[in-house]
Amino acid sequence: MLTTDNLYDRQKETREMFNRIAKTYDPLNRGLSFGIDSLWRKKAISHMEIAENSIILDVATGTGDLAFLALKKNAARVIGIDPAYEMIRKTNEKLTAYSKKFFAIESFGEYLPLAEDYFTHIMISYGIRNITDRPLALKEFYRVLRPGGRFAILEFSKTILPLAQTFYNIYFRYILTKIGGWVSGDRKAYEYFHDSVSRFPAKEEFIKECIDAGFGIISVKSMSFGVCTFYLFQK
Repeated sequence: MLTTDNLYDRQKETREMFNRIAKTYDPLNRGLSFGIDSLWRKKAISHMEIAENSIILDVATGTGDLAFLALKKNAARVIGIDPAYEMIRKTNEKLTAYSKKFFAIESFGEYLPLAEDYFTHIMISYGIRNITDRPLALKEFYRVLRPGGRFAILEFSKTILPLAQTFYNIYFRYILTKIGGWVSGDRKAYEYFHDSVSRFPAKEEFIKECIDAGFGIISVKSMSFGVCTFYLFQK
């Protein structure tokens, strides 16, 4: 059972880890995914129906890749939430041209210092598995999303084809961990990356968690043999 003390300790560990790897986060993401992660984000954004009046919450905004794409779609405003200050600093540097439309808050997904029924969209890419208390965070997302608003998630998943699954396991467990640890100087962070993907629930279980929080499902799309999954829900 997750206690308050355990929640705080695990959140603190996550925050410290992402602060440590912030400097090498972008180049490692591009290199280790062969640039495919950028294509996944673009595809996700294309399904979100972002318009000029969209007010978007980007949870686990990281270095702002998804926020940047939403702003290029001419969203009215994007608010980023991330527990790691160094990640937010990178995001602010990247989104200087959108400083009037983008604002970042250092906080956790479980505790959103935001008004209810405010956002037209909530999005999170490769960060839902890093949230310590996912059911609590999902309730918070539901609270701040407007009725009819869209909730979009990109996350790594188990692959569909057996051959792809074998390559996926080898690459994520050994190659990615070794290269990521060598470049970032933090092997433990990339061991965590593999472990967090492995622990993330199967699609059906995660969909149920979102439905239990109140969301209705719109669509679920597998990408790159199921390595990544795009979930789209509505309040």
